[in-house]
Amino acid sequence: MTDDPQWHSEQGKQMLDSAAYSAYKGQQVDLTTRRGFGMYSYDLFFEVMRNYADLAGFWIDNDNEYWEQNKLYEQVRALRPSWLLSNNNEDTPIMDTVSNEQKTGMTPSYDYPQAAWTPMPRLVEADYKLPTTGDWWYDGRDHPVDTRLSTGRYIANAGSAMKSLMAETPMVNGKFPPSQEKFNNFMAEWVPPIRESLSGTEGGGYMHGGMQPGFWNDGAHGVIAVKQNTQYIHVVTRPTTNMLRLRDNGYWVTGVTDVRTGERLKFNQSGGYLSIMNIRNWDAYDTVFKVDTAMQIGYYKDVTATATSTRAGFPASNLTDGNFESYWDANDKLPVSVTLDLKHRKHATHLGRVSKLGAGALLGDRCRGVSLIE
Repeated sequence: MTDDPQWHSEQGKQMLDSAAYSAYKGQQVDLTTRRGFGMYSYDLFFEVMRNYADLAGFWIDNDNEYWEQNKLYEQVRALRPSWLLSNNNEDTPIMDTVSNEQKTGMTPSYDYPQAAWTPMPRLVEADYKLPTTGDWWYDGRDHPVDTRLSTGRYIANAGSAMKSLMAETPMVNGKFPPSQEKFNNFMAEWVPPIRESLSGTEGGGYMHGGMQPGFWNDGAHGVIAVKQNTQYIHVVTRPTTNMLRLRDNGYWVTGVTDVRTGERLKFNQSGGYLSIMNIRNWDAYDTVFKVDTAMQIGYYKDVTATATSTRAGFPASNLTDGNFESYWDANDKLPVSVTLDLKHRKHATHLGRVSKLGAGALLGDRCRGVSLIE
């Protein structure tokens, strides 16, 4: 449901009949205004809820003042409590998800999660067009599809616990323009061999655990997906060599397999890194390695933390409570010191960045130096 009537006469065809709706409501309503359209679309919400109970929910294309004044979302919750509410480009508490629409300018361009401004555990979706030019709807042209960009977005989102909402532009006869149809047919063949790495997994490296995603050796870039003791390395941009090296985050690796070919690969671990050797089969868009892990080592959980500056309600103890949703706030003070009490003598080699939730990171983006003092 959109809040905006500005497209009411797209390509010269009038889609809204203000006179008919005014007669129905018994009052004068101009459907081409935001308030008039808000009243009309408000009625449509209830028509949909009444007549189509098997739907899954509403994707809200921004808010309308009329909806908010008349407590629309609260009524949706009461009438259809199982339905999903998603809002576009606005993170409002009553919604289940927030949709980040058509983000561009990232490096690499397919890394859509870089532009998402809502952190976990909020359910977030990426909303983008499949054709790289043109409108959100069919405008009479067969716009090009960038296969590299589109597959990369799909994989980067899946490896970051984001949902992909990809918009296609079907023609009036229900068929897709040739470029989009070609891409759909390609995906129907390309995804099934790696489905286990995408279905039932969560984005790795942050709240759900896992090895370190992002930029790797020799120009490589990719994401991690996790499923219990199994991790999937998605190499979207391959390295210039036939070796992949990334931080293992303390996971003890017992085996590495190429998901597409089933080939078992040689690997080694040293100095906190996993290296996969002699890779011969690189997929053009996403090479996927299944990594079996036995356990995660090198982390002390029974640790207390205090800091020289703390904002009320966000104590330094949040750094070591094992909860990725809580964080410490230094109350805009720099420099600041954090003291970690291990309770008794233990071997310490490093401090780990424990989350991607902004100020909650132990080693934040503005950290200038860290000292380990026995």
